Amino acid sequence: MNFEKINVDQFNYSLPVEKIAQFPQENRDEGNLLIFWDEKIHHALIKELPNWITKLSHPNLILNDTKVIPARLIFSRGENVKPIEIFYMDPVNGSIEDAMQSKKSLKAWCKVRNSKKWKHNLILKRENLTAIKLTQNGNKFQILFSWNSEDNWSEILQKNGETPLPPYMKRPSNKNDNERYQTVFSKVEGSVAAPTAGLHLTSKMLNKIQKNSKINYVQLHIGAGTFQPISENTISKHEMHSEEVHFSIETIESLKENKDILAVGTTSARAIESLYWLSIELFNGNQEISDIYQWAPYKNYDKFLSRDESLIFLTNYMRRNKKKSLHFNTSIIIIPGYKFKFIDLILTNFHQPKSTLLLLIAAAIGNDWRKVYDYALENNYRFLSYGDACLLKIKK
Repeated sequence: MNFEKINVDQFNYSLPVEKIAQFPQENRDEGNLLIFWDEKIHHALIKELPNWITKLSHPNLILNDTKVIPARLIFSRGENVKPIEIFYMDPVNGSIEDAMQSKKSLKAWCKVRNSKKWKHNLILKRENLTAIKLTQNGNKFQILFSWNSEDNWSEILQKNGETPLPPYMKRPSNKNDNERYQTVFSKVEGSVAAPTAGLHLTSKMLNKIQKNSKINYVQLHIGAGTFQPISENTISKHEMHSEEVHFSIETIESLKENKDILAVGTTSARAIESLYWLSIELFNGNQEISDIYQWAPYKNYDKFLSRDESLIFLTNYMRRNKKKSLHFNTSIIIIPGYKFKFIDLILTNFHQPKSTLLLLIAAAIGNDWRKVYDYALENNYRFLSYGDACLLKIKK
């Protein structure tokens, strides 16, 4: 694939500020649902999603059950002085989930607002939490957090942190966000952004869907890089963020049943597609589970596998190595020209112009992404994290 031919400006569109949802709907399943099915656009409501899912052949919904952590830490510097805001991203060492159990101290990569006012020898303090700036790498800072209580890092964040709303929400978080910027099925702490397509689903809706469908879970802990704009004109110069993924053998085996696979959200889609490329890496001689790097799908591998062969290979590999789950990092980028290996449909919100998420949508439905987005804009759909959703049938 010639990445130089993919000009990011082709994926730009005008998004008026008033179209960006600043608050959630009163109820999760309120709002619009745009359906793009067999080349046609249909207007529906979120609460009608189960009716559309029944049109599929033995559907299998894959949900990302990661849990958003209160990653924004505000350190006051006194009256009439701007505070320093630390945005926790991920640990310097070890897994995200291990970091949440850390006690007494943790070294972490963070972003810092008002960082110029944080002199190198200044120790930030709030209640029983202190922060020391160690090093800087680009726009990220390595920070040593320490505390005296017996709380683990998860509990420290719960007591001191705030919900990390996206930068395009021009307001502070409130108590309602603590609940609404979290899916009803979230389980495992680790994300600094919500898998927003899942925000629309209620327990009642999931129970209704489950009567005729399989529901399985994956964990992809979403990093702050999900909001990173593409700053270069050509996609080949964009550096994709890496995120931690967890798959159980039960979820992988569910994919083997040749059902219509519906990824709820771009994070679920990226996780599932990364699984295919992990199988290809192993099948082509990689002896260990390795991270899936950005351009892995576009390499010239010696051997490829079909969807079924890939899943059989992975489950056999797991049984042979006595693994109940797979853990790896992925920085996979899905761009126009990519052929989806596992997923058949995607439920997703409407994304920012010139973003990697919008390129994923263009990979799924081709140039029709513009028709879909024009329809949504003309019909007053709400955009971005707290906005409306679309159900897209992927062009194969």
